[in-house]
Amino acid sequence: MANFYDIRPLEEAELPRFESFPFGSMDTHKRRFGMQVSGKLVFLVAWQMDRPVGQVLLNWVGGDGSGVPPQVREWPEVSSLFVTPAYRRKGIASQMLDMAEQMTYAHGHNHVGLCVAEANRSAQILYARRGYRDIGWPPYLARGFFTNEKGQRCTWEESRGFLLKQLGVGEWDLDYSVETGPLAPNQNSNRERS
Repeated sequence: MANFYDIRPLEEAELPRFESFPFGSMDTHKRRFGMQVSGKLVFLVAWQMDRPVGQVLLNWVGGDGSGVPPQVREWPEVSSLFVTPAYRRKGIASQMLDMAEQMTYAHGHNHVGLCVAEANRSAQILYARRGYRDIGWPPYLARGFFTNEKGQRCTWEESRGFLLKQLGVGEWDLDYSVETGPLAPNQNSNRERS
């Protein structure tokens, strides 16, 4: 039986607990928290007592200028999924994805997307098990930078693919053609709100 962790949106008073978190800088966490305050995303954190052991971002507007067409997509996306090494393979990533998917559906969206590194086979397996599908967009090269533990600025790059999951029940309701471009919904991708 999996352990359950307290997964909730980050609160401002909890930011200092990220000082020793092994993913991202404090500046990055503060910037992302500011985006949460502005309503652009939800910064979900998995807690073991008072210690952050995982994170995922739920971005309300998809697309980030990373090269995946179209640049802005009509569905939310999860990103920056990370679990500290000592807590991996304990179901934390799945629990965080459950929360992000439930929030997405509760906000009236039928789909949620994500980008995954082509070299990250374990993540691809996790997402496939959870119902994420490759929708046929060609891989793209993502690039960025980070500051290492010595304070040095380093660059990174990786080839990524885009996956999409339909939420709720029913048949897959999106069609995509590489020749024609963006997804064309058979139905509105946002559920009718009552």
